[in-house]
Amino acid sequence: MAWCVLTVTGVKRGTFCSDEVINTEGESGTLSCTYDTSYGYTWFYWFRYYPDEAPKLLLYKSGKWSDYSDYIPDERFESTTSWSTNELVIKHLTLPDTGLYYCASDDGTQ
Repeated sequence: MAWCVLTVTGVKRGTFCSDEVINTEGESGTLSCTYDTSYGYTWFYWFRYYPDEAPKLLLYKSGKWSDYSDYIPDERFESTTSWSTNELVIKHLTLPDTGLYYCASDDGTQ
């Protein structure tokens, strides 16, 4: 599990750190989650957390070798998976996208 911070500003600039992304309203932002598994049927989950609210499930996505359906209800969200990283891409950022993001994976082995 990992926490990522996304900050959306009205100023044209982009600063990318290992755990924080600062980007401009209207652009795309990418958050990365590194995982360690050799099992190809891993599921990935992305949540957004606002203070004083329960985390909200944004999407879940099956791993590279799975034929199961993904759940990505917002068309602005995309998720890609490599052998060690799952990325969340949010297109057309808005100020309410600012928040604390949580990524989790489940390979069914634990």
